[in-house]
Amino acid sequence: MSQTSAKLAIHVDGGTTVGLGHATRGIGLAEACKSLGFTVMFLIDPASGLKDFLSNRRQEVHVCEATPLGVLQAAQSIGASALVIDSYRFDEAALRLLQNQGLLIICFDDQANRALPVDVVINGSPAAPSLTYDVGPDTHLLLDVAYQVVRPEFWPHVPRDYDTLVRSLFVSIGGSDLLGIFDPLIKFLDHHATSLLANVTIDFVLGHFGTAGDRPLAANLRIQHSPKDMRSLMVKADLAISAGGQTLYELARCGTPTIAFCVGADQIPNLTALEQRGCIVNIGWASQPNWLDKLHQVLQQLLVNPNQRAVLGKASSNLIDGKGATRIAKAIQSLI
Repeated sequence: MSQTSAKLAIHVDGGTTVGLGHATRGIGLAEACKSLGFTVMFLIDPASGLKDFLSNRRQEVHVCEATPLGVLQAAQSIGASALVIDSYRFDEAALRLLQNQGLLIICFDDQANRALPVDVVINGSPAAPSLTYDVGPDTHLLLDVAYQVVRPEFWPHVPRDYDTLVRSLFVSIGGSDLLGIFDPLIKFLDHHATSLLANVTIDFVLGHFGTAGDRPLAANLRIQHSPKDMRSLMVKADLAISAGGQTLYELARCGTPTIAFCVGADQIPNLTALEQRGCIVNIGWASQPNWLDKLHQVLQQLLVNPNQRAVLGKASSNLIDGKGATRIAKAIQSLI
């Protein structure tokens, strides 16, 4: 497909109460669009805390009010032809204010729980085809795993061998900690680091907004704060423990067998669908009083069962092909 000179604006939500999932898939889409010749600008609320996160990842950022009018005016000021919204703060009324303004309006939506008066709806979850979207007759629906967005470093296929022993464990609770699970989870891992996980290197990844404090930990338990090379940690890992957000799809792309848990209602469809496809072991809500007991039980099981880990990893690796962002970028190009 030929190159374009169009400009694309992307508004993503994020912060200590939202996390980084919207921003990371925004980066994936931005890079795919740039490869087709688009000029891409992120429109960011100054209170979100995302400016440094995006700038440090080579994204152009324009600060504006995170209101329909603020985002619209910012998009128009840069001469955008299309505007991507990835924020649940934009309800039906807010999205209607963006209509008929000379912009192609594209919306990421994982839940189908609001009317979406937009031109394009994107949901790359395996649960997407089972959802009923309230959209107009001319809205384009880009649904299912063919449209799952991951960052460019996760686009290439990762060949994997599933060793008999687990030597490396990747752990992530997502970009924020609304449920307050960091402390009990780090204590759980530190407790088992000298027994159940004595021969395992544990990389506990904290997102951009996470804080670990100053605490002594077992020698094989390391805090990785907002690492630049997340892919290497995932590829190295023989097993992962992760919240059910965007990180799950990056782990899947790496073929890393994963124990997943839920930290938000928007993750439930993803977790259910991924569990049904045999890609994860889902231990449910991390707000349950016994969730660490469930984690302990499943962790014990997977540490000594390389065949089960291999089944999970291969199913995950086959879930998405890394081309979702490019498919979306080409769809946008064809519509402007």
